Amino acid sequence: MAELPALVRAGLAVGIPLLALVLVGWSRRWRGPATGPLVLAALGGAAAVGVASPLELPELLGWTGLTLPVATVLAWSVFSVSAGLALRRLPPGPPVLVALVLGAALGELGAALVLGRLAPAGAGRARLVLAAAAGGLAVRVGDPGALLLAVEDPLLLGALGLLAGLLALPRSADLPDAARGEGSLLPLFLAGAVSVAVLVLPALALPVLGLGALALLAVGRPRPDAELLGPLAWVLGSALLVLLATAGGLPEAAATGLEEVQELGGRWSRALLALLALLLALLLDGPAAGLFADATLRSALELRLEDPGLALALGLGLGGLGPLVLGGCLRAGWWRLGLQALAVLGLLALLG
Repeated sequence: MAELPALVRAGLAVGIPLLALVLVGWSRRWRGPATGPLVLAALGGAAAVGVASPLELPELLGWTGLTLPVATVLAWSVFSVSAGLALRRLPPGPPVLVALVLGAALGELGAALVLGRLAPAGAGRARLVLAAAAGGLAVRVGDPGALLLAVEDPLLLGALGLLAGLLALPRSADLPDAARGEGSLLPLFLAGAVSVAVLVLPALALPVLGLGALALLAVGRPRPDAELLGPLAWVLGSALLVLLATAGGLPEAAATGLEEVQELGGRWSRALLALLALLLALLLDGPAAGLFADATLRSALELRLEDPGLALALGLGLGGLGPLVLGGCLRAGWWRLGLQALAVLGLLALLG
């Protein structure tokens, strides 16, 4: 029997655990505990087909070019989750504005944790979480895809993110005064300062996020329970799987597909690229999808689309299910996310 091509063997070894990660990623209960076994399975498969052994992971970070992106995503996740656990009170104001501020300052994970704790369960919480996740596109800290990818027109990305937040249609009844919590707003101010610093000094995003995370951990003093460790384990595990997939050549294959989209899509290419990024985020969640998109974009040598980073960042920011899962409102929010994304991507298609 003929031996399978190297890319196929790598795809099977890493792609199967990646697919399993997709299946458990929509479960708030299992996404944390299942991450470890899936990563171990991927490591075993990668070693079996000669992609990489566990001892070679530090070297893989270097030659795949993912050292800085992985470190940045991990620092972002610690910062966002720490901010979400430290903040126990929501600021005054209309619910849509509160949600947009939370997404921009805390990031989509932190905003989902806060709203999942304080906002009443149901459709109202889903609307708030979706508004916060979209509002995070207005600044680099809000979403991992926007944080990693180079966007030539950040003002357009921010405007489309704000539009998506408004299209989530939060209502006054979604966040009654009695549900706004108690405590200090200091964590919100700290997180907002970090967000502004990263926006102004993007080259220093990693140290700024790291220092911000330490400050928020000191202020919030969260316990090392499932609410803290579960989201972080998910991000770390999914990042390792993307690292193995990159070593196996999967982003290079995806880059070839993007170049085909460029040739076949014409004036619709940017909207199609955003749609593909949205589907990727729906499957892998925002952090892993952002890393995979970053690796794919750097492998696409013949991609000539206008501002591909904007299209990818927009799709990634609209598509991640992590905020809905952490907020405990996936059932009420998944179809609203679809309508929200359809409207924004339709506008991007009209813009050409």
